[in-house]
Amino acid sequence: MTNGITNIILSLPWFIAYFAVFSKVDSNMCTGTPYDFGAFARWAYLGSTIAEVVLFPVRLRIAKKKDMGEESSLASLGSLLGSLLSSFVFGVWIYACIALSRRSDCLNDSLVSLLWATVLIPAIMMGLMCCCCCCFVVAAGAALGVAANMENKAQNQQTQGTEANQLQRDLEAEKNRIEMQIAENQNIQRVEMA
Repeated sequence: MTNGITNIILSLPWFIAYFAVFSKVDSNMCTGTPYDFGAFARWAYLGSTIAEVVLFPVRLRIAKKKDMGEESSLASLGSLLGSLLSSFVFGVWIYACIALSRRSDCLNDSLVSLLWATVLIPAIMMGLMCCCCCCFVVAAGAALGVAANMENKAQNQQTQGTEANQLQRDLEAEKNRIEMQIAENQNIQRVEMA
């Protein structure tokens, strides 16, 4: 559910931005790939937003069935459509990179700025997500290492405590044996003196 809402929120601003910016682009000032991409991007982002809205109830139904421990008949269809949509959006991003590389054909600063945003924002978000995942993995590994170290210390302390208790019992037994031997020697000496 969160994934669907996030995808709708992420695609909605792009189609609004492209409709707003491209409506003010003059075909005399902007030509070639940037202009073609702007015309395509309006409809591509509108289509991806509509596809996300249509996929949302399908994903929701699949999730509800999964929560109940049942397999949904729509699971493979939802997965296929989600993969196709992700591939389409990735293809649009590649097209945006190509259009940005030919930005010299477009003198409209608004469209060029929007192209920069289209290319950089997803790349930055992916980079941040990768960094967060790496930090999470490092933190989890460190936490597991600390937990294992603390468990080893507790076991060592328990072992040392058990060994110390055994040593104390052995020392007390030895002390009692020595005291008994001293008492016997004193008794033997008394008998010999008498």
